[in-house]
Order: sequence, then structure tokens, then C-alpha cells
Amino acid sequence: MNSILTNSSAIVLAAGKGTRMGTKIPKVLRKVNRKYLVQYILETLKKLELNQVIVVVGHQAELVKTRLGNKHFYAHQETPLGTADAVKSGIKYLDNTSKYILVINGDDSSLLTAKTLFQIFQNHIESQKNLTMVTSTQKNVSHLFGILKNEQNEFVGFDRNSSQNIKEIATGIYIFNKDWLKKHIELIKQSDKGSFNLPEIVKFALLQKTANCFILGNSEEWRSANTPQELNRVRRIMKRRKNI
Repeated sequence: MNSILTNSSAIVLAAGKGTRMGTKIPKVLRKVNRKYLVQYILETLKKLELNQVIVVVGHQAELVKTRLGNKHFYAHQETPLGTADAVKSGIKYLDNTSKYILVINGDDSSLLTAKTLFQIFQNHIESQKNLTMVTSTQKNVSHLFGILKNEQNEFVGFDRNSSQNIKEIATGIYIFNKDWLKKHIELIKQSDKGSFNLPEIVKFALLQKTANCFILGNSEEWRSANTPQELNRVRRIMKRRKNI
């Protein structure tokens, strides 16, 4: 299953604070069924036998590294300047073999399966695009990055009206061609709040008509985990899977 992934790598973002959880513990270290949230995606990625998996740490970096152990390769985001900056902290450790790069959050990816991740990589490679953005259909959600499509069902931009109920949302999961990523991440401008945000890179791919979308077949494979309520939802899904 993994033959096409020998030149593929992953950057796992695990540097955030997770302040909406109401705790000082980093969000990726919140536990679900006796495992840290980020452990799930790291174990799943291991099944794919990727070239490299780089874990980007920042907030309470030493605690995260201690809890996860020395079996992982860590990159350190020195200052919390947004997701694009976190990705840049990991990019510099990619070797020349890496051609396709998965960027994924360590907190909201615990439900993804190895089969689905393989399909995402395969879809990206076959699309011959520079960027693949993973989306999910969700019911009754308000989200900062809703997906806008034209009459041909092609992705054309984001719906940032978070007060409006939308059906398809961006998950924050991407696959990039490495050389394209390294060039265009440097073009992202700093926001008014001082951060460099990875979704801003999508506009370059749209202008170049090199953006691809992959819609998750099973919407339960992605759930945000920003609040205790959302974390409980993840727990319920995992429990239901275990009982099937």
C-alpha cells in the first residue's frame, strides 16, 4: 500500500496552546481513551511508512516531547507566530527525498485512518496539482473556513462568514508539492494580529489553478477538538467505533 509514499513526508503541528480547553495543558496532550490526542495521528502515520514525520512543538515544548518520548523527530517553533510559521519550522528539516508533504494538526486528526490518508496522498499525486486541501461535509456548523465552489463544483475560495451555516468546511489538512510549498509559504503576509496563517497560501494555488480538493468520504474521520464539548464528541465517536 505504501509504495507511492516513499518520497512523501508529514509535518504534524503540535505547537498550539489550546486556550479554549480551559487548561494550561497543551491541547495535543489532552487524553482520549488513555492516549494523548496527538498519539493517534502519529501512530496512524507510522503505518504509512512515510519518508519523514516531523512534529512541530512550541508551547510547553519540553512537556510535549517528554510525554511523547524520543522516538519522534521534533522541530521547535521558537515564537508562536501562526500555523504558516510553524510549518516553516518543520520544512527546514525535510530531506531531498521528500517530494509530497502532508501538513496536519496534531489535535483534530485523531479519527483519521491510514486508508484515508493513503487515499489523500494518492488523490494529490494523481491530480498533478501543487496543493490538495482536505475538506469535510458537516451538519449545522459555523466555521471560519467554509468552502465556496462554482457551478462546475470547483473550489474557488473560502466563505469566511462564520455566522452562516455551511455544509463543507476546510479541515486544516493539506498536501503540498514540497518545492511549491517552500517558495509560496514565504509569500504569506503577516496578519493584523501578527501571525502568519497557512490558509493564506491557498490563494496562490487558486490564482495558478493548481488547487485540488479532497472531500472526506466519512465525515466522522475529522472533528475539531478545541473545547471540552468537542473533545467529548471525539470520545463518543471512538467509543462507537470500538463497539462496532
